[in-house]
Amino acid sequence: MLQGSVETWIGSPLRVHRRCVEPMFGIANAIAYENKMIFFNPSPELPKRQPETAAFHLGPSSWVQVAGEAKPRQFVQEQADLVIEMLDLMVKRENSLPDLYIITPFKQIKNKVIEQIVGRVGFSRKGELKKWCNANIGTVHTFQGKEEKAVWLVLGCDRKTGGAADWAAGKPNLLNVALTRAKQWVFVIGDRELWGRKLFFKVAAQRLGMISGEEFKERVLGKERLSEQSV
Repeated sequence: MLQGSVETWIGSPLRVHRRCVEPMFGIANAIAYENKMIFFNPSPELPKRQPETAAFHLGPSSWVQVAGEAKPRQFVQEQADLVIEMLDLMVKRENSLPDLYIITPFKQIKNKVIEQIVGRVGFSRKGELKKWCNANIGTVHTFQGKEEKAVWLVLGCDRKTGGAADWAAGKPNLLNVALTRAKQWVFVIGDRELWGRKLFFKVAAQRLGMISGEEFKERVLGKERLSEQSV
């Protein structure tokens, strides 16, 4: 910008993105940056904008279709059950807690999920589990500026609590922040019939393949069976 005869630099919007690969990059670029972001590949040996394949993971990023009644407030027990069953399978498989953030738009979901994970996940080091829950499970704003290999975004809500879903989907910020915490994979856990019709979330629904909760669990169980067969 020119002030008199002096050119003054006043800054520029985010253009080069370094954290996450596809599909998080593409969705965030579409909903929040008008497709103006440029991808920076920090590792030339990796295929451009594609996730790693060597590390233990749960297959391609997906929308995991799980619906149910929301009570109390936005909390859906069926979605929490899937999160807990998946986490239980993973810690038994690896004997360690995963490189994972569990993110939600709502405090009610965060509190109930933490409470149930501590009570139900079969991880013997309970103190370590509680510490992991407090650091790795939370609402979207608590993860601003952080990053992890994978994110599970637990949406909650049903048609009776659609107003809360409308609030969460009203601006791109919430979905953008949640998606871009994930460096490699994102799994959206929620009712696509409800959320996938809403502004910004519609883009995520279009770009993420849909799987069922049982198919999600099979991605761990299938790896376990393959591991047993190779012994």
